[in-house]
Formats: sequence, C-alpha cells, structure tokens
Amino acid sequence: MKKLIRKNQFIITLIAVLIVVAGYLNYSEKIIPESKKQTKVTYDDDLLEGDGDILSMDIEDESETAAPGTAVFTSAGAGMSDFVIQARMDREQIRSKNKEELQKIIDSDEVSEDKKKEVVDVMVKMANYSGLENEIETVLKAKGYKDVVVTLNDKGAEVIVNANQVTDSDRAQIEQVITRKTDIALADIVITPLENK
Repeated sequence: MKKLIRKNQFIITLIAVLIVVAGYLNYSEKIIPESKKQTKVTYDDDLLEGDGDILSMDIEDESETAAPGTAVFTSAGAGMSDFVIQARMDREQIRSKNKEELQKIIDSDEVSEDKKKEVVDVMVKMANYSGLENEIETVLKAKGYKDVVVTLNDKGAEVIVNANQVTDSDRAQIEQVITRKTDIALADIVITPLENK
C-alpha cells in the first residue's frame, strides 16, 4: 500500500512540475518579442554530466575563474538595473532551454526508464533552485540590496550585488541568508559587486 502511495505522490509531483514548466514557457513566449528571440541555438549532445549535473551553456575561461569568496567586478553603465534584468533573463532562458531539452529526453521512447527518472530528478532540482533564488533575492531586497541576482547550482551560489564594494558586514548578511535557505557552504558562495563607472 505504501509503495502505491509513494508512486502516486511521485506522479503527482511530476505532473505539478511539468505544469509549472509549461506555464512558465507559455508566459515567457508572451513577454519576449519576436525580434529578440534567437533563431538557432546549438547544444552539446548531452546536457547531463556523468553525475547528473546540468552542463552550463556558458563558455568559461579558466584564467578568469575567481576563487570562492573573492570579489569579481562587473562593469555596468548608467542602467545598473538593466544589467540585473538582463542577467535574470539570461538565467531563465538557459534554464528554459535546458528544461526543453530534458523534456525531449523524457518524451523519447528510446530512453530507458532509469534515465527518464534521472532527468525528472534534475528537472525537480532545477525548479527547486529557481524557487530558492527568488526567495533569497526577495529577502536580500528586504534587507536593502536594491538590485541582486542570485544563481544557485550544485557547485555553490553566485550573488551579484549593485554596489561598488561589498563590506564584511554586507558579505556576512548575504552569506547568512544563503546558508539559512540552502545547504551551501560559505566557501562555495561568491559575491560579486557591480563596478560603477
């Protein structure tokens, strides 16, 4: 009996996640004008790494990767909030594309049930990260950080703050919010102030 209940809970959770994803995709199609949409996006053959992590679509230069906990300055002109809006849109577009590709794997008849379950777990994890990012951004806004972008993944958290510098007090507040909401270690939190030119 318990096995049947667990199976039903899993199916209901899966359906709920898929409905949320479909609603988000439908909503995002309405707010992005046709002229702004990309016509062709290329992907690697496999979006999943061996341990089930989602591969980033960003190309990273190893020489520019910052050590955890160091401040990385990002240039932004007069429209700081434009940078934040663009960063959030980029984050959501990448997630949307990943979800779309993962959904294709789930819908495929050629993929084993074990692989489909793994993909569903990844989709649930992505949805959880998205919700936590919104929660953390909301709490940080309430604490006085006007423009904040939080990105979570299996490797840690990255926070972009609209400030010329991040004081030790600011760092402690931001880290406290993230560690309270997630199980991410302090060493895996990178806080990046926007450089105001």
